[in-house]
Order: sequence, then C-alpha cells, then structure tokens
Amino acid sequence: MIASTALLVALTLLQGAGRPDTLPPRLAQARDALAAGKVDQAIALAKDYTQRHSDDARGFLVLGDAYVTRNVTGRYPAWRAYHRAADLAPHDPAAPYG
Repeated sequence: MIASTALLVALTLLQGAGRPDTLPPRLAQARDALAAGKVDQAIALAKDYTQRHSDDARGFLVLGDAYVTRNVTGRYPAWRAYHRAADLAPHDPAAPYG
C-alpha cells in the first residue's frame, strides 16, 4: 500500500502540472520496470541514470520509489534519493518521505 501510494505520488510529480510526461527514455524504462514489479531492474536503471545525470531530480524520485518498495531494507536509500531530489528541486512538491 505504501509503495503503491509512493509510486502514484511520484508519477504525478514526474508528469508536472499540465505538462506531458517528458521522462528521458532510461527513466521511463525504470518507471515501467517498477510498475511491472521488477524492482531490481528499476533500481539498476535509475541508479545508472542518476550517476550520469546527478542534477536531475526526476531520476532521484524514480530511484526513491524503487527503493521504497523494498520496505525495511529500502527505507534509508529511498530517503537519500528523495532528499537529493528535494535538494535539486526545492520548489517542487515534496517527495514522499522527503
């Protein structure tokens, strides 16, 4: 329940107010993998993206969403990813656990 809520919130944030979904292909793949329940694949794709694009808050939101689905073991990595997203986009709505 928490993971699906977090995913819904993040997907809403990623779409932006009135803007079409403009995720880069790598992040779209990570989001799709997460929606299909392929958490490890989603984490790998999102980590790769954030390493190459460390200034893109969207990557850290997707990474946080992937980690949060791991419940206990993913809480701290999710928090770190959401915190980084908040640092990069301080005027955007708060990420879950941010």
